[in-house]
Amino acid sequence: MAKTIHPTVGHHFGDFLMCKQKAWMHYHGDPRKKMPPPINLRVMQAEGQRLETAIYKSRYEGAYKVPGIATDRRLRLEKTKEAMQRGEPAILQGYVETPLGNGTPDVMELVGLDPGSSVGHAYRVGEIKRSQTLMTAHIMQVSWYTELLEQTYNQKVTEGFFLLGTRNTQPHTENLQDHVADYKILKSALFELRDTTAAPGAHLIPACTSCDWRGVCMPNLIDTHHISLLPTLTPNHVASLHSLGHNNWQDIKQTSDPTLLEIGLSPFDIEMLRDNLKRLHNGLPPLKHQFRKDLLAESVAVSMNFPNISTARKDKKDLRPTSIYWYAGVEPHTIKILYSANAPPQINSDELLSKSLLVFFGGTDISAFTTILKHSHHNTRPKLFDIFQFIDQNVHAPIPGLELRNIIQYINKQDIDQTGQQRAWAINQVISWISASLLCSQTS
Repeated sequence: MAKTIHPTVGHHFGDFLMCKQKAWMHYHGDPRKKMPPPINLRVMQAEGQRLETAIYKSRYEGAYKVPGIATDRRLRLEKTKEAMQRGEPAILQGYVETPLGNGTPDVMELVGLDPGSSVGHAYRVGEIKRSQTLMTAHIMQVSWYTELLEQTYNQKVTEGFFLLGTRNTQPHTENLQDHVADYKILKSALFELRDTTAAPGAHLIPACTSCDWRGVCMPNLIDTHHISLLPTLTPNHVASLHSLGHNNWQDIKQTSDPTLLEIGLSPFDIEMLRDNLKRLHNGLPPLKHQFRKDLLAESVAVSMNFPNISTARKDKKDLRPTSIYWYAGVEPHTIKILYSANAPPQINSDELLSKSLLVFFGGTDISAFTTILKHSHHNTRPKLFDIFQFIDQNVHAPIPGLELRNIIQYINKQDIDQTGQQRAWAINQVISWISASLLCSQTS
């Protein structure tokens, strides 16, 4: 039986620019092997959905919306065509399909009558993006949708527009003719990738932690000791090393400094590379930057307990922690949060507030603790440190998600309950993991 190749869609262009392996997997991968989006991606997707809903309401109230994604695609094609024939001023979530692929533009705005079009009207494509700035991938996506409309209905439109996640509610219009050459080159390369039976190969990048295919790629990167587990090396560096017969990070140990300089690394890059090789050899996470070795010295793991946090978020109620769990060394501690009418939350714990560095996992806990700290009468103020943010920005490891349970599973193959005292214990484990990496260098 012939293997199914999935059709080209708008996100393929952005996928290709970010990671060729991701684009190839979207053509050839088994959808059953996709992983669900992690919480950080779900948050961004929810923000994007809220932005889209708000723009639909503010700019396109009463506009025709094509039946949803779950509707039969033939019906969606038909409804989109009928709306175009009627000359609807705006069409939301339209659908267009050709033998080359398909697309669902966020918005199609009427340009005007078009005698040459098979539907009698021409439409320009608009996309709603939560990003603050226009990106190449956005322009390529709109160029793709515009080409599909031209091929399907013989319309001639040379511009597209973008509604970005900024306070400026005016659309950004782009002349697509200015990008034709780049679009043709990218589309040709994308179709070549589509027709290639062999995967281009994974390379660890920050976006891997939220990729649908991380469950396929990450185990392979680990098992093969892939060179990209070293953050200093770009895909071009890796290609150069492969050409020299260095196929995994263990091979790099024997690579001389002059060879590394020759492929484009700086002396500082080489120093970082050697430190990260030592970390990988010791089963520790590579770091993208240099830090003080005592960055987390004398730190305390802290977790806020939020009963019914899911319900509170769903009902859009304030999150109200009831207790604090913290670890100093191996000793667990619990503090009750005191509430009284018309008074801010308070805690009675000079011991915790006298610590110099409190480590949390995520902004929700830090925000809640900051509120308590603001109304504390303690003479000293501990420094608050978000280890989630540190890992997100500075740790280079094939972790299949950035939730605390993902990281603990990666560190010691253990599942945890992400609430209460066990969460504080898990943060303590992460502190130990990062601290060991900070201490592991060529000079240590």
